[in-house]
Amino acid sequence: MLGNITPGDSMVKRRSDPGIQLRSTCILVPLESWDGDWTFIRLMQTGDIADCARWIAETPLWQRYGVTEESMADRFRAALDAGATIYVAEQAGEVVGFVWFVERGAFDHSGYIRLIGVRPGARGHGIGRALLEFVEEKSFAAGRDIFLLVSDFNTDAQRWYIRQGYRQVGQIDSYVRQDVNELIFRKTRQ
Repeated sequence: MLGNITPGDSMVKRRSDPGIQLRSTCILVPLESWDGDWTFIRLMQTGDIADCARWIAETPLWQRYGVTEESMADRFRAALDAGATIYVAEQAGEVVGFVWFVERGAFDHSGYIRLIGVRPGARGHGIGRALLEFVEEKSFAAGRDIFLLVSDFNTDAQRWYIRQGYRQVGQIDSYVRQDVNELIFRKTRQ
């Protein structure tokens, strides 16, 4: 049980997947390796920031960009104060992933995934895919495209996004760091 929501209580099905159910701005998802715990996707709250910032700062990818626990926590706080849309995936009472989504963040026209991450140890169980599909549905309700950037050295993420239906449509050289190029990935509603 998650708060006062129990799987099956007045839920509305999402798309044609019988395993995914939607209620308002939250979603309950049994994942591939489902062990009885539901993954609950909801808006980030200030109480989620410290734990998320800690595991983000411990991740080598984020470290390459100079992210610290303090800088990430400050970034999340400022974003929430400004009204940013950041969703978290919660499992067994712990936040195991997040996605920062900007509805018209790509060229003031299309959805944009600013950041997405899954806690080390929780990867490979469909959490990232669930977060991705959640914001894709929101993006495709408003437009036909969604965009994101992925680092040129992050080949695992590139392959993963391609499996999720994204394709590389461009590159921005030395955008965030001088030694890293950001690849532009796009997915178009079918």
